[in-house]
Amino acid sequence: MLEANKKDCENLLAGVSDLLRIPWEMKELYVYLVDPFTGEPIERNTVCLGIGPICSLSPTDLCAVSYFFISHEAAHILVWDLVRTVARRFTTEAHAEYVDEAVMNLIMNSVLRKEEAFGERFQKAIQEAGRLGFPPTSYVQKPVTHEGELWRARHEERNHYITYYRELLQDEWNELLGKGEVFSEFLEPLLRRKIKAPLP
Repeated sequence: MLEANKKDCENLLAGVSDLLRIPWEMKELYVYLVDPFTGEPIERNTVCLGIGPICSLSPTDLCAVSYFFISHEAAHILVWDLVRTVARRFTTEAHAEYVDEAVMNLIMNSVLRKEEAFGERFQKAIQEAGRLGFPPTSYVQKPVTHEGELWRARHEERNHYITYYRELLQDEWNELLGKGEVFSEFLEPLLRRKIKAPLP
């Protein structure tokens, strides 16, 4: 099903490349479907995707959600460790990861604004997925355990800081994109200017 409708995914991937002005080096992107909900870049041409509880979505909705997350993980491959490397100059190793994820969110949100028709389908699909309990929590809920509480605290901290950095960078990110700035050239000045505020 994903293969048969892959044009939408190809358009998103082209949108990411055009937005950042970074050409794709890979000729093909390989996607491994796994059981638990997850998404990770594995190699320079491979991502893994776990759709978990949303496998019962309609084909249209399932494709929309899957293609978005495939494109998100592929964006990590396109910039590779550039965001983390730059962010480490201004913050800690842990926060460099949060900045990296926040920037990936900004990239994909910008692409969705350009791909309006897909963006509308994606928002509808996410609403349907939400009714199925998506995304699932990444920690043990029942029974409550010490390990589960640690996972929960890490999960909540991660989401908090990703949101913090995304909102911190949002306005200037949009302004720089509007000027047609090249990602690799504006990233370091952007982070140098913005990541000065005390962490909340």
